[in-house]
Amino acid sequence: MSKFLVIGSNSFSGQSFIKYILKKKDVKKVFCVSRSSNKKFSPEEFNKFSKKVFFIKIDINNEKSSKLIKELIIKNKISYIINYASQSMVGESWIYPIDWYRTNVIGTISLVEGLKGVNCIKKFIHFTTPEVYGSQNKFQKESFNFNPSTPYAVSRACSDYHLKLLNKEFSFPVIFTRASNVYGEFQDFYRLIPKAFIFAKNKMIFPLQGSGISKRNFIHIDDVSDAIYQIFKKGKIGETYHISSKNMHSIKNIVEKIYKLYDLNPKNYLDIKEERVGKDLFYKLDSSKLRKNIKWSQKISLEDGLIRYKDWFQKIKLKKLKTDYIHKK
Repeated sequence: MSKFLVIGSNSFSGQSFIKYILKKKDVKKVFCVSRSSNKKFSPEEFNKFSKKVFFIKIDINNEKSSKLIKELIIKNKISYIINYASQSMVGESWIYPIDWYRTNVIGTISLVEGLKGVNCIKKFIHFTTPEVYGSQNKFQKESFNFNPSTPYAVSRACSDYHLKLLNKEFSFPVIFTRASNVYGEFQDFYRLIPKAFIFAKNKMIFPLQGSGISKRNFIHIDDVSDAIYQIFKKGKIGETYHISSKNMHSIKNIVEKIYKLYDLNPKNYLDIKEERVGKDLFYKLDSSKLRKNIKWSQKISLEDGLIRYKDWFQKIKLKKLKTDYIHKK
């Protein structure tokens, strides 16, 4: 497992996985592809790993991107690839659906079509989403049927179906992973947990959509990166693996936990807003397959993860409270 290619390397999940595998002795080189040139590495981190990590600016929506990535893989004999590249905001996919389909369907399918028959590729992990299942009342295994309820989910389901066909008809070495809601240090501040920390620290009123009754399964990004690494080593081609904790929490409960970390009464800081269109109430992923077959286990509890995030958050300086998502085409 000496050479990796991480597509979508500047995403939160992408950069977290890169920093994780750079510490592994069996990883000699990591090639990072992103549409932005911002490396998101501290100078200390970059200097430490400068001989192992290489950044290439490529946008998968560019018509030449598939050829460029294919040439990069063949030239460097890269065997292990993971694709994090996607438009991922759910609510905004109703506003800009064409952009979501452009990246998550056309861009992604163009990418993998260009990689058919590249013999040096041993494993291609497609980092996808439980959104494709729609709302679930019970903990579901990987065989659960797709039932998407937003443009984002439809776009991801489409590319997932295509990759399944490539595996079936052309033996394309894809493995699917679906992680529950991730969080952790360096996550974009418009995401739920970072946003709640900003509001709580500054004693601001938090806008809670739909009373916060929808439940999610939150897992620290370091546990997800560890799972991905183990799947690269032990995962079977064509399989899907769920990455999740065993506990569900309502959005309201998560926000309340964060306000209590600052010794604040959450009742005084919650403002109930209208629920967004197509909001799924539950995502329940059964991760027993990953735990049994890959021998993976969660190491960071939600409580420990939130305390760890607070410790990190206390050390950073924010010039402005940037908690709104800004769409990039």
